[in-house]
Amino acid sequence: MSFANPWGLLALLAIPAIILIHMHHRRFPPLVVAGLHLWTSETRQHLAGRKRETLPITSSLLLELLAALLLSLVLSRPHLGNTTATVHLVAVLDDSASMQGKPPEGGASSFRDAAVAELERRVERLPRGSVVTLILSGQRPTMLAGPAVPWSEARKKLAMWRPQAPRHSFEPAWDLGLQLVEKSGDLLFLTDHLPPEQETPEKMECVSVGRRLDNLAI
Repeated sequence: MSFANPWGLLALLAIPAIILIHMHHRRFPPLVVAGLHLWTSETRQHLAGRKRETLPITSSLLLELLAALLLSLVLSRPHLGNTTATVHLVAVLDDSASMQGKPPEGGASSFRDAAVAELERRVERLPRGSVVTLILSGQRPTMLAGPAVPWSEARKKLAMWRPQAPRHSFEPAWDLGLQLVEKSGDLLFLTDHLPPEQETPEKMECVSVGRRLDNLAI
């Protein structure tokens, strides 16, 4: 198990604090009297200050301890799984100029922006400590980020990506990605149009962020 926010475990300090409060809380036993007029200044007993008592196991105590435990888990955000199972994600980005286009229905986001958003969603699902390599397609593929760098570093390089290459073959970039993933990594191809399935490597996942256009008749 790993924790996305280990500092949230500090909330567990509330558990011993709750126990101490219940141990030092003064509890007066019920006393039945005939009338309040019997309580005169001569019969009153001035008790000493608070003292430690045996911890009473009450429903109030159990509920407070449970609430403190749940609050600590919420703040620390635990994740189940093997913390050592990191992943090397190799993403091949279509650097064609068409990636700067936008859907026919309009909007401010281009296909390039959609590809970046899809990549960010993929990285968020990766185990903690995973690394990323970004490759731009082209006649001569280039490495935008990497190899095998943290996402915080790759994100800075990704912000500077502006697709502008003419039509080209994707195979050189795919071959470079296959060399980097070897046996343990994941290979992802982001484009605005899917290439023929028979041409893509078996170990690579293709994701199209483009939009299908309706047929037009003139």
